[in-house]
Amino acid sequence: MPAQLSARRVSVSLAGRPVLSSVSIAVGPASRVGLLGRNGVGKTTLLRVLSGGIVPDSGRVVRAPEDLRVGHLEQEPLAGSGETLGELFARRTGVAAAIAEADERARTMGEDLARIQRYTDALARADALGAHDLDARARQACARYAVPDDLGRTVATLSGGQRARAALATMSIVRFDVLLLDEPTNDLDLDGLAELERIVTGFDGGIVVVSHDRASWIDASTASSSSIRSRTRRRSSPEPGATTSASGTSGANSNVPRTNEPAPSERA
Repeated sequence: MPAQLSARRVSVSLAGRPVLSSVSIAVGPASRVGLLGRNGVGKTTLLRVLSGGIVPDSGRVVRAPEDLRVGHLEQEPLAGSGETLGELFARRTGVAAAIAEADERARTMGEDLARIQRYTDALARADALGAHDLDARARQACARYAVPDDLGRTVATLSGGQRARAALATMSIVRFDVLLLDEPTNDLDLDGLAELERIVTGFDGGIVVVSHDRASWIDASTASSSSIRSRTRRRSSPEPGATTSASGTSGANSNVPRTNEPAPSERA
């Protein structure tokens, strides 16, 4: 069975108000899905549900296999970041969390065989995410994107353009099975947008991209897109009423996400 991340009829309410209503979407190994809609309609909430950051009120999220590697790159202001470049790469590639899990397993495993196996599995996850050669790959990505390759340098000391390119550089070396991108075009110039399109089209896995507006790179990089509005459902591609193909090659399908207006504090 091909690797797949899917949400099955998930519903979410925040602060007592419905945000997602019976949403289903499937992301296969070659999926390219764009989710479009204005700020505040629940796009970010859907990504958080898919990543495991939010547990839905009803419905479920299924990872097949269970150890499917899912990466969620959220909107984040890097101007005030206290991280070093090395820490930024480790966090956004998932390596930092995987190593932290392995370290915690090592402290508590003792001689229990089941705990030893969980520790071994955690090490394998860190290795699969690229922990063993992360620094070398990070420096190569910095060179490619014209970012200083001093991994000990604080991100906040970079220029605005360098920070935007650093975010692209981290994205270019991730080793996830499914990548969830929340408004990745923020702060990118035309060259950055072209590079983002290259990363998305060349990624060896499934991708879901969220954006508040439609852009040519989304049409060029995704096999399908859905426009999301409060309490409505509107198909932007393909024809209205059809299910969205989540993959141009695998044939996995996703229903058009149906969302409701969130609480004012909810970010789309």
